[in-house]
Amino acid sequence: MFSRELDTGDHRVYAVALPRAGGQYGAAVVVMRRLRDRRLVEVFRELDLGQGYRWSTPDEALRFALQQALDWVICGSALRA
Repeated sequence: MFSRELDTGDHRVYAVALPRAGGQYGAAVVVMRRLRDRRLVEVFRELDLGQGYRWSTPDEALRFALQQALDWVICGSALRA
């Protein structure tokens, strides 16, 4: 399993490239929000980004997962606030 973490504003992103059959990779992401007391709470989770699409390298899957998470932080969290 390959992973990356990213801090962006009040959010922390955990992206994962999951090995799949045939040497391909799926993408998953969890977004946590940092509260004023520094605790993190989960605000978004998607374990099958791309709805079954498989990437040929873990870097491609991670790049997609990070971009989806950043899109959610920028756009989606405003819709849920």
